[in-house]
Amino acid sequence: MAVVAFGVAGVAGSPFIGHQRSATSITMGVATSVEVISLALYLFGSQQPRPATTTR
Repeated sequence: MAVVAFGVAGVAGSPFIGHQRSATSITMGVATSVEVISLALYLFGSQQPRPATTTR
């Protein structure tokens, strides 16, 4: 999901640089927010405690 959001933000950024349309600015902001939130959920969600292993 984060990779797709990164791509959308990049694609929306190109017309914003050339024409500075507000719709592309909003698209960039929303896509970046989705990317940051999905990466944060991935990082914090993957920190589950692991069961202790016993060695024999």
